Amino acid sequence: MKKILLICALFFAFSLQAQDLKLHKGDFEVSGNGEFNQGVLGGEVRFGSFVADYLQLGVDLTYYDTDLLNRFSLGTYMLYMFETQTYALPYVGGKISLSSLEPDGGENESGLDFTLLFGLKYYVADNVSLNTEVHVGYSSAETYIDSDEATSSDYGLTLGISYYW
Repeated sequence: MKKILLICALFFAFSLQAQDLKLHKGDFEVSGNGEFNQGVLGGEVRFGSFVADYLQLGVDLTYYDTDLLNRFSLGTYMLYMFETQTYALPYVGGKISLSSLEPDGGENESGLDFTLLFGLKYYVADNVSLNTEVHVGYSSAETYIDSDEATSSDYGLTLGISYYW
């Protein structure tokens, strides 16, 4: 029984070895996540380019529409991925964006957002990954949405997908 477990563990360890992942200078990524439920429709799309191995710079577009508020954000981000020699790559990054919050029947609020990003990309193929990300953000104005209320800070967990070429 121990031999079978050892063989299974070795097979699993070798099956996690990364092949030729698209994380090198000159490669591109497009990623996205969405939220669709009774009160919220929206999501985020990113397009990035690797300016060095494992270092990505890109553009971020976010839109959320609730019953009472609409949020639009356009900014830039930077991510650094840590090489693990497996299909699971942790990353850290930051995002700076200009955002606008439009309440129904009220005045628009605009501000500059600063966000820290911590995540994990799990590659299901050499050019496709599933992403899990924790973000913590602060805005110079009340441009985030929390339960149909405007607020100046945000935190959360997002799930998404990426395609590389």
